[in-house]
Amino acid sequence: MRSESGLVKNYQVKFEHMDIDRVRSCSEANAWKWFGGDDRTNAPDILPYDRNVGTGQTIMLEKDLVPSVFNVELGQGFNEGFGYYSTRTPYNKPVTLKLIIRDENSNVIKTTTAIVSADFTGGLIPFDLSKLALLLEANKKYYFFWYLVDGDSLGIYIASPGNTDKSGTGFCFNSGWSGESNISKNNSLDQLDTWYTHPWHFNIKLEGKE
Repeated sequence: MRSESGLVKNYQVKFEHMDIDRVRSCSEANAWKWFGGDDRTNAPDILPYDRNVGTGQTIMLEKDLVPSVFNVELGQGFNEGFGYYSTRTPYNKPVTLKLIIRDENSNVIKTTTAIVSADFTGGLIPFDLSKLALLLEANKKYYFFWYLVDGDSLGIYIASPGNTDKSGTGFCFNSGWSGESNISKNNSLDQLDTWYTHPWHFNIKLEGKE
């Protein structure tokens, strides 16, 4: 390559085909965090049908990965499927989850949604990332946040299974996150300032090619 000044530099470019299937999974749980809306009328400092609670996890990989599916686990602990706390009754309707992916500078790089069926009773919920043209680079932090769309007005909740182990290392032990927005504060879980680090590490499954 020749510059305008006449200086010549040679560059060697190496192309690698990313065709190795890779699955990273975190499934150990000993605690369950609130996820979704809240219909309680007697909770201290919380109005009914006002707040929405989301969950997040920091992702950092040892090798570059083109992700195809990101799974989050919900259920167990409080109740298996989405439902109302006050009456302990199930919701029994489809709901939508939103996933926000931010880079290490907290800038949004991708978003997508997943539909959860009416008969969901707990387990993994997949977000299809195959059409997002997303590359997760090795040794960089990415923040994955997910929440229940319209969770505040729906007033239904479920649990995010997590691991409270503070001594673990590796993929499953990067920082967990939690977020809370409120209709009364006119904010949203799309806003970065509604999120904060959480001491637990949440159950997820990441699939793709490296």
